[in-house]
Amino acid sequence: MSDNKNLTKDINSPSQSNEVKNTQSEPIKPSTGKVIKVTDENFESLIKSQKPILIDFWAEWCGPCKQIGPILEEISNDMSNEIVIAKHNIDQEPNTPTKYGIRGIPTMLLFKAGELKATKVGATTKSNIVSWIKENI
Repeated sequence: MSDNKNLTKDINSPSQSNEVKNTQSEPIKPSTGKVIKVTDENFESLIKSQKPILIDFWAEWCGPCKQIGPILEEISNDMSNEIVIAKHNIDQEPNTPTKYGIRGIPTMLLFKAGELKATKVGATTKSNIVSWIKENI
């Protein structure tokens, strides 16, 4: 076990500074993000909110969807005053994705006051998602 700690220190920090301590404590920070679960039943009421909402259509079996999950959680934390981040599981709630013509996942739809403003298909970086959001809200 101590070998793994030493390996982590060597990889994450060129010097033996406080950076290692901060890196190790990050996973235990409580999440302040407000990523919400979207269902077929609450979808319409959520998109009509005055605050813009990004809805991520995803599935448990989708690797790229799992890749952007933590990114969306970070964006939810960072931009909580500007946008709501929500996730819609296409396997558990199949009606809404069909209605909106979702053909591939991950697909992110950005709504403002009930109107679809933008669509982004595929996994990408946090900076690309943030730029896309800011361009469209």
